[in-house]
Amino acid sequence: MAPLIIKTSRLTRMYGSITGVSNLEIEIAEGESFGLIGPNGAGKTTTIRLLLGFIKPTSGFATVLGRNPGEPEILERIGYCPGEPAIYEHTTADRFFQLVGRIRGDRYYASAAAWAKRFDLPLHRRILKLSRGNRQKVQLICAIAHDPELLILDEPFSGCDPPTRQMFMECIEQLIRGGSGVFIASHQLHDITRICTRVGFIDNGKLIEDQHINELRRRMPHRIRISVPPEYTLHRQPGIESCKKIAPGEYVIVTHAIGTLLKYLADLPVISLDITSGGLEHLFLSNAK
Repeated sequence: MAPLIIKTSRLTRMYGSITGVSNLEIEIAEGESFGLIGPNGAGKTTTIRLLLGFIKPTSGFATVLGRNPGEPEILERIGYCPGEPAIYEHTTADRFFQLVGRIRGDRYYASAAAWAKRFDLPLHRRILKLSRGNRQKVQLICAIAHDPELLILDEPFSGCDPPTRQMFMECIEQLIRGGSGVFIASHQLHDITRICTRVGFIDNGKLIEDQHINELRRRMPHRIRISVPPEYTLHRQPGIESCKKIAPGEYVIVTHAIGTLLKYLADLPVISLDITSGGLEHLFLSNAK
């Protein structure tokens, strides 16, 4: 069995009478990428702060890379990208990376500059004057330029436009291929399904499900919009949950059985077919009830 990069046991954090997280049990092995999904206030950020040692648990414990959270030698091996800007904004990105490089080591600045070029980040503009997406680029580069063993991301795509989000996704996927572990907390469910090998649902501070992404995909319903010539009529088939006509020749079908649907459509003159997997939202809402 691969070594664990994150382990929590009955991890609990209370804020007075308010529960941050309660009896959290998570094990993430080397090479895994784990996504924590939940609404605002569910406990995602509290979990991350506990894993980084920013706050102490009320009870229970966590280990990160085999050590206690917050130990300096552990933090050196971790990259962290918060959801909200948390960087010194009154200097340029270039100067900021130089300052971080004094802590991270000689190779850090060259790596940060290379990532900045790839991200088309204006290095010589004050961070305060950058767009929200570019400030988020600074934070992500700061988290990855030292090639961390574990990357912890808290709503990393918040405020990013689609091209920036795509760049971030490719960057994170590259790190995963290189062997880095990833823990990402987000409500961007589509991004989670692309990055993560496992997904946990958290609500009111409690982990209500933890599954491999392939198992979740198997359970996800698919919503398919299909166009056929108006003279054709589609009917619900065995294994297809619903088939609704929305306009002449336009249908919306919901099914778990894509193979069954494709066999049914094989002999029909399909004009267009658009498949969307709305599954994780559906699964999360079902679990949260």
